Amino acid sequence: MRSPIAFGYEREDMDKEALLERLSTTLSNAEQNKEQAIQLLFRAEFLEALAWLQIVSYPDFVALKKQAEKLIPSSEFRKALAQKLQVINREAQAFTNKDIPTLGEALEDYPQEIAHLQFPFGWWISKDGVFRSHTDRMGNVEYVKLCSWPLIVSGVYRGYQDGEMKLELMFHRWEDWQKIVLNRSDALNYKKLQEIAAAKGAPIDSSNSKDVVRYLSAFEAANDGKYPLKRTVDKIGWIPERKLLITSNGIYSVNGEHLNDSDIIYQPGKELIQFSIKQCDNWQETAKAVFPQLLNLNHFNVTLPVIGWFFASAVAPFIRAKRDNQYPILVCWGKSGSGKTTLIEIMLKITGNPNEPQKISTPYALTVQLSSNNTLPVVFDEYKPSEMAERTLSDFLNKLKLCYRADSDSRGKPGGVQTYTLSCPVVFIGEDYPKDNQAIVERSIVVQLERNWIEQNKVMADSVFKNVMSNDLEAASSGFWNFIFHYLEQGFWDEDIEEASQLAETFENIHFRVRWNTTVLLTGMRMYQRILEFLNCEIAFGVEEMKRAAVYTLSAAMEDQESMLDRILLAFNYDHRQFSESDIWLDQENHLLYVTASKFKAYVTMNNQFKCSAAQLKYEMEYCCHSGGYVGNGKREYYVQKKIRGRNGWRYVFNTLKLEEATGISEEAWLPNESEPPDEVTPPPERRVHPERSARLKSLSRKTPS
Repeated sequence: MRSPIAFGYEREDMDKEALLERLSTTLSNAEQNKEQAIQLLFRAEFLEALAWLQIVSYPDFVALKKQAEKLIPSSEFRKALAQKLQVINREAQAFTNKDIPTLGEALEDYPQEIAHLQFPFGWWISKDGVFRSHTDRMGNVEYVKLCSWPLIVSGVYRGYQDGEMKLELMFHRWEDWQKIVLNRSDALNYKKLQEIAAAKGAPIDSSNSKDVVRYLSAFEAANDGKYPLKRTVDKIGWIPERKLLITSNGIYSVNGEHLNDSDIIYQPGKELIQFSIKQCDNWQETAKAVFPQLLNLNHFNVTLPVIGWFFASAVAPFIRAKRDNQYPILVCWGKSGSGKTTLIEIMLKITGNPNEPQKISTPYALTVQLSSNNTLPVVFDEYKPSEMAERTLSDFLNKLKLCYRADSDSRGKPGGVQTYTLSCPVVFIGEDYPKDNQAIVERSIVVQLERNWIEQNKVMADSVFKNVMSNDLEAASSGFWNFIFHYLEQGFWDEDIEEASQLAETFENIHFRVRWNTTVLLTGMRMYQRILEFLNCEIAFGVEEMKRAAVYTLSAAMEDQESMLDRILLAFNYDHRQFSESDIWLDQENHLLYVTASKFKAYVTMNNQFKCSAAQLKYEMEYCCHSGGYVGNGKREYYVQKKIRGRNGWRYVFNTLKLEEATGISEEAWLPNESEPPDEVTPPPERRVHPERSARLKSLSRKTPS
């Protein structure tokens, strides 16, 4: 067997045969002339040759060392040899010999990908485990077993998103090679290494963990540059800049090819979902039988937006890249028995999503779930605000706002902070929706399902449901992803989102964020049209039907918002006396009512009608100021704008052209009352003073902004 530490650099005078000849000659002379034995054996040339023999041929070194100790039974000789051994070992470690043994030479059973890796200096690996060389003061070299099974560093990876290094460890146990992947910081920390690796069966315990860390560090250094460059991702879903789809069973390119050798590998820290694409031979027939029937599972204005949202979610990372990382939330609400959960569960199955509807849980559990991937929707069922604790409801809605723009959420951990990117598309189902939370409503596509439709069309709905469920939905999901690959490969994506954007522009006076949500929805509807074309199926809807379905979601999303603002404005007008004349005024010429944001916020907060923080209010206004405002859908044309006016900063601006409909107060009530005397106070020339209001509103003076 080769020496466990047979490493060093090449020297002609240190050839094994030459060393043995020189050492044997010296020992023979010492035996013949014992008076000169001390001088002969303590000479630097002899000690250096004997030390090098340990490097070249350890068994010969042991035999000659014993022979020398018989001639000089003194501890001084062993000390001198030990010192020389330390020097020689340092020299040998400083160079790399082309004859350093590799794992392929030392092991009988090994994976091919590790055959080229070499031993670190001072260590030996065999089928019996890992051994460490040790030289004591007296020059005795012994080999201590470190691990009971072979253990190696088989790969060094770098995180694709965060650049964090990881080590792949392999060990032989249960008649096969096992793999574990750890963060490099954990692998080289003996406490964390023992905690993590030992639980997975690695030959590490409290007695050897410190030495194992030294060994792993030496192994990594000895093979620097020999590991293939690999980048790791820990999330399922798309890498949009590379157009690669990460799944539990491998990596797919945009053309649907399964990549067996990619520089990207999937290494989840903790895999929460198992998403895999299974190729089925009958996917075309199954997809033809399933996808056209989806529209009939519920009312057309319900099913088409839901289908469109799910289709768009399959390319959600590409959509986010188009507009500031934004992807809308899907809200399905309605009375019990309206088919909410059934519709969503079917959509999950035909898109290959293994997630099941979940209940709203703790903040940490929500953070982990919403950061698990960037493509497969996470569904929350049983949204019932009246039955939820206020803190739980607040945490849930805050997480949804973070998900809209794939923002980060931080959680404390021992020794630092763990950052999560909440990038999952989100669906939540309930008998209500957060109609009083303007921030959530603006970020959502709201679909209301009616139980009456199910009751009136029960026979058809039951028949469609049975027909869909009688098919192999796994094969349908295979067809869905084959279409997604085809869709992206053919470049339809840019064309469709441009068409959807132009179509959304035809919706007048809607908030720019709602307009983007509508663009996403129309893109998904167009994708649904394309899969029907892809399957050579009849398409039962066109552009007008798509617009009508989109208008339905806008009406459901904004109806309560509009009426809420009506109520707040009406109450604000009646309670005007708590505000000074600098807080509210009327521009008669342009029929605009101006209110300072601080006073308006103070009023609505005091009356518990509209919950918002000052920071959130300012952010919303700043984010939306260029859009021209958001407008309620329907016959009423009353709308809200956001602008910057004067040194008082942010202000709400209410259009009073339809003020009578919004507040019940006639427009004449806002105009000067000629029957009443004008105010005695004369305003500056650049300002106009509004006279006292009617008896119902009690003398309120308003200034017109310059």
